[in-house]
Amino acid sequence: MTRTSLLMLLTALVPSVSRALPVELLPGRDGAFLTTWTVVTGVPTRDVGARLAAVAGDGLPAGSARVVAGEGPYLDAGKAAKPRKGGSTLFVLEVRNDAAGPLKRDLYVGTDGDHTVWLNGTAIATRTRPYLALWDDHVVPLTIPPGRNLLTVETRAKSSGKLWRIAARMSGPIGGGLRYFLRQPATGAPPYEALAADACGPSLTFEPTADGFEVKVSVTPRGSAPPGSAVPWSLSWAGAAGRPAATGNAGDAPKKVQLTFPKDGTFTLLLRYGPRTLEQRLRYTKRFHTAWANAGRNIVLAKRHSTVPVGSRESLRYLWEEYARNLVEDIPDQRWLGERLEILERWSVDAARGRDPYDDARGDFYRAYQSPFDGALQPYSVHVPPRYDGKTAWPLVIGLHGIGSGTHYTLRRVLGKDRDKEGGEADGKPMIRGNMPTLPDYGVLTATAWGYHNSAFWFYGEDDVLRVVDEMKKKYRVDEDRVYLTGLSLGGLGTYHVGHRFPDRFAALGPLGGFSSVKLYQQVRKHPKTAWETVLIEQRDATSYAENGFHNPMKVVHGRFDAPNHAKAMTKRYDALGYRYELDIPELPHDVWQYSYGDGALVKWLKRWTRPKNPDEIVFKTLSYRYVEAYWARVGWIDDYTRAAFFRLKVASDRRRITFSALDNLRGLALDLTRPELTFPVTLVLPGGATLTVPAAGTVHLRRENATWALASSSAPPTGWKRPGVSGPLDDVMNEPHVFVVGTADPEQTDTNRRLIEEDRRYLRHIDHEIAFPVRDDTEVTGKALEDNLVLYGNPTSNRVLAAAIATGKVPLSFERDALVVGKTRYEGRDVGVKTIVPNPWNPAKVIVIVAGVTRRGTLLSRYLPRFLPDLIVYDERVSTRYVERILIDRPVLFGGFYDADWRLPAALR
Repeated sequence: MTRTSLLMLLTALVPSVSRALPVELLPGRDGAFLTTWTVVTGVPTRDVGARLAAVAGDGLPAGSARVVAGEGPYLDAGKAAKPRKGGSTLFVLEVRNDAAGPLKRDLYVGTDGDHTVWLNGTAIATRTRPYLALWDDHVVPLTIPPGRNLLTVETRAKSSGKLWRIAARMSGPIGGGLRYFLRQPATGAPPYEALAADACGPSLTFEPTADGFEVKVSVTPRGSAPPGSAVPWSLSWAGAAGRPAATGNAGDAPKKVQLTFPKDGTFTLLLRYGPRTLEQRLRYTKRFHTAWANAGRNIVLAKRHSTVPVGSRESLRYLWEEYARNLVEDIPDQRWLGERLEILERWSVDAARGRDPYDDARGDFYRAYQSPFDGALQPYSVHVPPRYDGKTAWPLVIGLHGIGSGTHYTLRRVLGKDRDKEGGEADGKPMIRGNMPTLPDYGVLTATAWGYHNSAFWFYGEDDVLRVVDEMKKKYRVDEDRVYLTGLSLGGLGTYHVGHRFPDRFAALGPLGGFSSVKLYQQVRKHPKTAWETVLIEQRDATSYAENGFHNPMKVVHGRFDAPNHAKAMTKRYDALGYRYELDIPELPHDVWQYSYGDGALVKWLKRWTRPKNPDEIVFKTLSYRYVEAYWARVGWIDDYTRAAFFRLKVASDRRRITFSALDNLRGLALDLTRPELTFPVTLVLPGGATLTVPAAGTVHLRRENATWALASSSAPPTGWKRPGVSGPLDDVMNEPHVFVVGTADPEQTDTNRRLIEEDRRYLRHIDHEIAFPVRDDTEVTGKALEDNLVLYGNPTSNRVLAAAIATGKVPLSFERDALVVGKTRYEGRDVGVKTIVPNPWNPAKVIVIVAGVTRRGTLLSRYLPRFLPDLIVYDERVSTRYVERILIDRPVLFGGFYDADWRLPAALR
């Protein structure tokens, strides 16, 4: 009899819950997480202690018990155990100490809602937090007596009855005197093989081929499983006889399998691993697959032809990749997919012959470019009316989507077809595939930006908006003085933000239902702020940049039942400045899209305005080196980076004088005097009445020393000072391509570094940004790679690149066994951590961001920090009382602040 059979037989022979045979479990292979527990639900919170004490040595507490297993690091008990809201849910595991004496270990645990950790019926520690489960959230020191022990994590989910996750693991080496056993209930205990299977992560990934699919199969052991357990797998068709298409064992290297279909049809593929099965439904249509495969070959051939621009080749490749996903997903809109593939194949044939298929493309379609941030193809949607012939320049409307929405939905909304009533479309989600309406011709080219999905068009999302404008100008004949920006909801926020920071890129703005002011956010408005938070809030608030709307008329629409205070915050600033705007607050909720865009109303309003290319008067304000250009003027050197820089100039009617009525918080300014119409020599009249004479056209640099302005050879800051791209604050790095670097020298820190980076490289704490920055181990970052923008995780014991950076003497940090030293200030504690941005010591035109703790705990605690951070922040365990947010609210930190303009430490640390 096999061991498995014996265990199952013995379990069946023991009817009592208190005497169910424990099954040994090894911690998971992926991070040693404990991912199999007996979950007991329906326990009144007041009775937990008594029930646990009664069964501390053996058995399970009274309640509805069920074994739940998973691959980790999070175990979700919600579906299997079916816990109820209210009362407590207990995660129970037996821990055996085989040593002669007690063992000291730390339990790292995170849960949805509050939790209490119990050992042998005694409450050890409680964690009350307002956020959801996070791995290694709570460190609970345990003293584990010899013999059998009952470890219980009691959870109390407050916000929802559907949140029942746990992530837990024990410090110390696997097998270091502790073993783990599952206490099985009388009913609902899965067989031995099922435990091992549930600890595995099955994966099927597909790529279409001309005659089927290529599938990559893997079954990866990750979670807690009985020792010595093997999980065989097989891949086969539902209902098919004969040998499987492929077989293997969990833990084998992934296998690639070619699936060939004899005829068109729908088939179900089965991946059986142990007693579990993963199903995948596949549809094969030979005509579709052949067209897709042909297009792929043609797109490769198009690279030979310089007559097919890079932007068009990348757009074709995006379509090819997107339709591959559609073929795998078996989307219901098969007619639409067939039509799209037919068009793609036809376009690819043109490209392979050296002809750009987008030259004649009309109507709505996707284009794309390769992202400089993560290398992925970044899509945007385009509408080109049939009568566009490229002979005359057309206005361009740029549309920005709402949260969770897409570019094609936004395309139809901006062009007044949120609901195609004329076409009989019912209310509900507007469609973009089979029943995408014919979009109207309002005499404009239209493009809608993806913005890395929900980036709110900040950072790389902001870059995407400007890149789409540039891509459209490359491909189409765009009237550069009639480029307009509009957006809805999240896109309204983006319109306020991008439009006022880059005023010379747009002729007019049309924000709908968007947030304009960070200061109005509830958590910002209601809580005290540090001095550096006040600076950061001002930098991020679009109303702070309202002065830049001098040449940007604005049409604002915001529903009356949608708290239009954000619309009023911006228009109030326009009012005070005497700028042009219209404010419409209709009797509507958040959705004012069709009201605003219907019949081309907003587009027609935007078209009334033309940008002055080289205006006689420029008004410009900035709080960041990211935003320094306006028409023919450029900010070179900001004096105090924590305050706004502002200038206002006007060309006199005689064309011989330029008068500055303001030059605030500036030490350098450049003027391109080839652009405005002037008669030389030109006199610059400065605030206070001093004058400078410019003899001829060209770029003129003004520089201030003390209180005196003079002509100079450069308006930029001195070498080594803050400047565009090397200025801070911490999130400024998100505006540039950068590489995340995993510290791997210290095994104790490596897992934390790697897991944190996997979260941070996607900026998931900023809500569903679709981006994944590159990651490299520290051993791979050498030579020229050291000169990039780098984000380093782990202290110098762990991260070799950080150790080398500190060794240059250009990074003001040092790490001791129990302390962090910043400049001359020592911060003691093994939970102390630091996050800072400094110039790259190997390339002063780039930066490095450092995320490091005295121990791995200090590094991990960085994930709790708020989004708005200065150049330098030092923190400890106390920061973990909240998760992310925008500001600290009530969390103390050890230090926060900005480096000086020349990158010296703040005075308090020197």
